[in-house]
Amino acid sequence: MTARSPNPGPEPLCWKCGAPNAMGSSECWLCQRADWNRYPIGYRRPSPPRRRPTIASGMITIAAIAGTIALFRDSPGMAMVLIILALPAMLLTAAKARRRAAIGDPMPMIERIARCVALMFLIPIYLILICGVMALAVVLVHRLLW
Repeated sequence: MTARSPNPGPEPLCWKCGAPNAMGSSECWLCQRADWNRYPIGYRRPSPPRRRPTIASGMITIAAIAGTIALFRDSPGMAMVLIILALPAMLLTAAKARRRAAIGDPMPMIERIARCVALMFLIPIYLILICGVMALAVVLVHRLLW
Protein backbone atom coordinates (compact mmCIF):
# COMPACT_ATOMS: atom_id res chain seq x y z
CA MET A 1 0.00 0.00 0.00
CA THR A 2 1.38 3.42 -0.85
CA ALA A 3 1.43 6.38 1.49
CA ARG A 4 -1.27 8.88 0.71
CA SER A 5 -0.53 12.61 0.66
CA PRO A 6 -3.36 14.95 1.58
CA ASN A 7 -4.73 17.21 -1.13
CA PRO A 8 -2.94 20.55 -1.18
CA GLY A 9 -6.28 22.30 -1.21
CA PRO A 10 -7.61 24.92 -3.58
CA GLU A 11 -5.39 27.66 -4.96
CA PRO A 12 -5.64 30.98 -3.12
CA LEU A 13 -8.03 33.37 -4.83
CA CYS A 14 -7.89 37.14 -5.13
CA TRP A 15 -10.61 38.67 -2.98
CA LYS A 16 -11.33 41.36 -5.58
CA CYS A 17 -11.39 39.60 -8.97
CA GLY A 18 -11.45 35.92 -7.92
CA ALA A 19 -8.43 34.89 -10.01
CA PRO A 20 -6.33 31.95 -8.71
CA ASN A 21 -2.81 32.97 -7.71
CA ALA A 22 0.36 31.16 -6.71
CA MET A 23 0.88 30.81 -2.96
CA GLY A 24 3.86 33.17 -2.65
CA SER A 25 2.99 35.77 -5.31
CA SER A 26 3.27 39.41 -4.32
CA GLU A 27 0.35 40.64 -6.45
CA CYS A 28 -2.65 39.28 -8.31
CA TRP A 29 -1.75 38.36 -11.88
CA LEU A 30 -5.10 39.61 -13.20
CA CYS A 31 -5.98 42.82 -11.35
CA GLN A 32 -2.42 43.60 -10.12
CA ARG A 33 -3.57 44.21 -6.52
CA ALA A 34 -0.78 43.94 -3.98
CA ASP A 35 -3.27 43.10 -1.22
CA TRP A 36 -4.92 40.25 -3.17
CA ASN A 37 -4.66 37.84 -0.23
CA ARG A 38 -5.71 40.25 2.54
CA TYR A 39 -9.41 40.79 2.99
CA PRO A 40 -10.70 44.29 3.73
CA ILE A 41 -12.40 44.94 7.07
CA GLY A 42 -15.96 43.63 7.06
CA TYR A 43 -15.44 41.42 4.00
CA ARG A 44 -16.74 37.89 4.42
CA ARG A 45 -14.96 35.29 2.34
CA PRO A 46 -17.53 33.19 0.47
CA SER A 47 -17.73 29.60 1.66
CA PRO A 48 -17.05 26.87 -0.91
CA PRO A 49 -20.16 25.34 -2.44
CA ARG A 50 -21.44 22.19 -0.75
CA ARG A 51 -21.29 18.97 -2.72
CA ARG A 52 -24.74 17.66 -3.45
CA PRO A 53 -25.54 13.96 -3.75
CA THR A 54 -25.55 12.69 -7.32
CA ILE A 55 -28.36 10.84 -9.04
CA ALA A 56 -26.19 7.70 -9.07
CA SER A 57 -25.92 7.63 -5.28
CA GLY A 58 -29.68 8.04 -5.02
CA MET A 59 -30.27 5.18 -7.45
CA ILE A 60 -27.87 2.93 -5.54
CA THR A 61 -29.65 3.73 -2.29
CA ILE A 62 -33.06 2.97 -3.81
CA ALA A 63 -31.76 -0.32 -5.26
CA ALA A 64 -30.31 -1.34 -1.87
CA ILE A 65 -33.61 -0.55 -0.11
CA ALA A 66 -35.60 -2.43 -2.76
CA GLY A 67 -33.28 -5.45 -2.48
CA THR A 68 -33.62 -5.46 1.30
CA ILE A 69 -37.43 -5.25 1.06
CA ALA A 70 -37.49 -8.14 -1.41
CA LEU A 71 -35.22 -10.20 0.82
CA PHE A 72 -37.36 -9.33 3.85
CA ARG A 73 -40.48 -10.57 2.01
CA ASP A 74 -38.88 -13.88 1.06
CA SER A 75 -36.71 -14.49 4.11
CA PRO A 76 -37.32 -12.12 7.05
CA GLY A 77 -34.65 -13.70 9.25
CA MET A 78 -31.94 -13.34 6.63
CA ALA A 79 -32.97 -9.72 5.98
CA MET A 80 -32.67 -8.90 9.69
CA VAL A 81 -29.19 -10.45 9.80
CA LEU A 82 -28.20 -8.40 6.76
CA ILE A 83 -29.52 -5.19 8.33
CA ILE A 84 -27.81 -5.90 11.65
CA LEU A 85 -24.49 -6.60 9.93
CA ALA A 86 -24.58 -3.94 7.21
CA LEU A 87 -26.09 -0.89 8.90
CA PRO A 88 -23.37 -0.27 11.52
CA ALA A 89 -20.66 -0.93 8.94
CA MET A 90 -22.19 1.53 6.47
CA LEU A 91 -22.71 4.21 9.13
CA LEU A 92 -19.13 3.92 10.42
CA THR A 93 -17.76 4.03 6.86
CA ALA A 94 -19.88 7.06 5.97
CA ALA A 95 -18.73 8.90 9.10
CA LYS A 96 -15.07 8.16 8.36
CA ALA A 97 -15.46 9.22 4.70
CA ARG A 98 -17.13 12.48 5.77
CA ARG A 99 -14.34 13.25 8.26
CA ARG A 100 -11.68 12.59 5.63
CA ALA A 101 -13.50 14.72 3.06
CA ALA A 102 -13.65 17.57 5.57
CA ILE A 103 -9.85 17.64 5.83
CA GLY A 104 -9.41 17.45 2.06
CA ASP A 105 -8.62 13.74 1.67
CA PRO A 106 -11.71 12.12 0.11
CA MET A 107 -12.08 8.36 0.43
CA PRO A 108 -12.20 6.53 -2.93
CA MET A 109 -15.22 4.34 -3.60
CA ILE A 110 -13.17 1.11 -3.66
CA GLU A 111 -11.82 1.94 -0.19
CA ARG A 112 -15.35 2.64 1.06
CA ILE A 113 -16.56 -0.72 -0.22
CA ALA A 114 -13.56 -2.59 1.22
CA ARG A 115 -13.95 -0.85 4.58
CA CYS A 116 -17.67 -1.61 4.71
CA VAL A 117 -17.17 -5.31 3.87
CA ALA A 118 -14.33 -5.61 6.40
CA LEU A 119 -16.45 -3.99 9.12
CA MET A 120 -19.34 -6.33 8.32
CA PHE A 121 -17.06 -9.21 9.34
CA LEU A 122 -15.14 -7.52 12.16
CA ILE A 123 -18.03 -6.00 14.12
CA PRO A 124 -19.68 -9.38 14.90
CA ILE A 125 -16.30 -10.86 15.82
CA TYR A 126 -15.62 -7.98 18.22
CA LEU A 127 -19.09 -8.29 19.72
CA ILE A 128 -18.64 -12.04 20.26
CA LEU A 129 -15.25 -11.44 21.89
CA ILE A 130 -16.66 -8.72 24.16
CA CYS A 131 -19.59 -10.92 25.17
CA GLY A 132 -17.21 -13.82 25.84
CA VAL A 133 -14.95 -11.68 28.02
CA MET A 134 -17.96 -10.35 29.92
CA ALA A 135 -19.34 -13.86 30.44
CA LEU A 136 -15.93 -15.04 31.66
CA ALA A 137 -15.78 -12.10 34.07
CA VAL A 138 -19.25 -12.91 35.40
CA VAL A 139 -18.29 -16.57 35.93
CA LEU A 140 -15.06 -15.61 37.72
CA VAL A 141 -16.77 -13.08 39.96
CA HIS A 142 -19.54 -15.57 40.70
CA ARG A 143 -16.99 -18.23 41.72
CA LEU A 144 -15.01 -15.79 43.86
CA LEU A 145 -18.09 -14.55 45.71
CA TRP A 146 -19.73 -17.93 46.32
